[in-house]
Amino acid sequence: LDLFCCSRRRAAARRSAMPPRVVESMLSGSAREPFEESGDRCGQVRARCTDFVCGLLLAAALAVSGSLAGLAWSQGNLAALERYAYGRDFHGRLCGVDSEVRHYPLTFFTVAAGHAPVGNQSGAQLRRQLSPVCTSRCPRAEAGAKSRNVTARDPSLCPASDPALCAWYGGNATELGYYCLDPGVFDSEVTERASKWMQDIRACRWNLFVMPPLAIAVGFLFLLLVHRCGHVCVWTLPLLVTAAPVVFGGLAMYQAQLQEHGHAPLRLSASVLTSHDLRVVSYCLFALGAVFGVLLVCLAGTIRNVVSVLKVSSEFLTHVPAHMLQPFFFGLLQTVVVFTYIAIIVATASMGLQEGDQRTCLAVGDIYCLHWDTESQRYALAFLLFALYWVVNFLHALSHYCTAYAVGSWYCTTDVDLASGQRRLEGGGLTLCDCRLCSSAMCAGLVKHSGSLAFGAGVITIAKILRILTWWVAHKEEQQDMNPVTRCTRRVANTIAYCFTNFLQFVSEHAFTEIALTGLAFCPAAQRALAMSVMHPAMSALVRRVSGAVRVFGVVFIVVGTGAAYALLLVLAPPQGVTSLLAPVLVAGAVAFVIGAGIMQPFTTVAEAAWHCYCLETHRAQEVGSDMLRSTPRCVAHLASSEPHSESRCCGCCG
Repeated sequence: LDLFCCSRRRAAARRSAMPPRVVESMLSGSAREPFEESGDRCGQVRARCTDFVCGLLLAAALAVSGSLAGLAWSQGNLAALERYAYGRDFHGRLCGVDSEVRHYPLTFFTVAAGHAPVGNQSGAQLRRQLSPVCTSRCPRAEAGAKSRNVTARDPSLCPASDPALCAWYGGNATELGYYCLDPGVFDSEVTERASKWMQDIRACRWNLFVMPPLAIAVGFLFLLLVHRCGHVCVWTLPLLVTAAPVVFGGLAMYQAQLQEHGHAPLRLSASVLTSHDLRVVSYCLFALGAVFGVLLVCLAGTIRNVVSVLKVSSEFLTHVPAHMLQPFFFGLLQTVVVFTYIAIIVATASMGLQEGDQRTCLAVGDIYCLHWDTESQRYALAFLLFALYWVVNFLHALSHYCTAYAVGSWYCTTDVDLASGQRRLEGGGLTLCDCRLCSSAMCAGLVKHSGSLAFGAGVITIAKILRILTWWVAHKEEQQDMNPVTRCTRRVANTIAYCFTNFLQFVSEHAFTEIALTGLAFCPAAQRALAMSVMHPAMSALVRRVSGAVRVFGVVFIVVGTGAAYALLLVLAPPQGVTSLLAPVLVAGAVAFVIGAGIMQPFTTVAEAAWHCYCLETHRAQEVGSDMLRSTPRCVAHLASSEPHSESRCCGCCG
């Protein structure tokens, strides 16, 4: 291990001391201009617009989306979409909507009273005889009802105009939306489990409003734990893993000694462990603890680096607490965009939508009875989905830009309290409600670099769409009978697409950071970001993986904590009509996942942006021939000190 670590450090030192010519060329030219213009302040953004054409393309996509929305609202058949929510009875009235059946929102399918028993009929045979009827309550099964003639229901449950069809043949109808369906008859459309889940979600719909504030509170709790106890937790976990085998081994040895002095043997399930067995188990556990101890010593340096990365992010969020509100703003903005596009997509999908004959549709089990008489809306839907994905990625890029912009201002400030290390920013953000820095960052991103952000977002969008298409084609063809060579080729192509997409996303996200810190266009910023990753591969990988792991763990913590709290709330105060907590808790977990991803998004960006700032300041100091770094925060300097620079660091193990 020592030889391996020393060789790795020597290789990294050579890369850091003598960058290859290709890296020098990537850092030359326009990529060096910001350092010449920045004066005494690092990361000063140049006042010019970048990639203006890409910004116009995004604006054109938004304009086309608006035009499609207007066309869909004028030519779409939005009334037909109500069939997905409300049923239409045999008179053609929309249950729960039309005035005559307004008080009967549910739709069930039945036969007239006095009809012969339906017990021996299959679902397909019975569907041909059913008629839709509006009702205020779904019918329930009765013992032996299917073997008797169809009996009438309470007349008050159906409209007065339908006395003969206010009857039930004896099946067990379950509520799905505003439909009452017998799973034995409409087995191709809905299952009983799905219908029960829908009922549970509807019963808990008002309780779900407590989910966003609850998830936000859990997210702030996690950030507080990371800030206050992150370094302790990072060290405690490997220590516990190392100590656990030793402790259990000691207990096994103690039990073996007790048995040797005449005590009863330890019984584990149906087996009896003798003193010899316990000694063997204890020796194995001691050996495992020794292995973990050696690994802990060898990985001590890596654990220290993990603690340093956590300190960088937590210290920034402590000095600039207002930035913790930025994810909520962008999350709200993305929610508005997504719901707006969903409305446009639904309206566009209604173009050419027509209702069919109910008898024909029921015979094949289609309760909605809708079909399209044209396929032209498919192209519009494909464009809208692409535009939606592009706009969402653009908002993510803008959020990334704002975070990196704020980190640059925090890193480069000269107003620092030497005693406490508190960094005071002139642009605001020192309190939770002071959003001046976030506003300045957003204005700079939208006014000067919207084109570059749209460029990067478009690259990520196209790459991910191609990856999805590649996976879909490979999955579709793997279901067919093909030879092993073809199957292997498809999987290799899918893996290459996956790696290429991850590479583009990696370079694009780092490019967004460079755009915020240097004011470059997307391509030069991506070039510089890639060069920095080549020159500092170990530290770049460490920062990204540690911050990414903490982000994943934070999202899991928020989802589990919020779901557990919501489940406890439902247990203590269960809503009426709930049969199971599974579906409501799953919905709560989905909401918590979205909110948690938004809360933890800056965590990864902060550590990466701080490392970018350090690299920029280091290269600028090398250009002017100075070894003094004026702006580096102590937490970033501590992280940078762990990067290998010379062969003198090759001592000890991996520390």
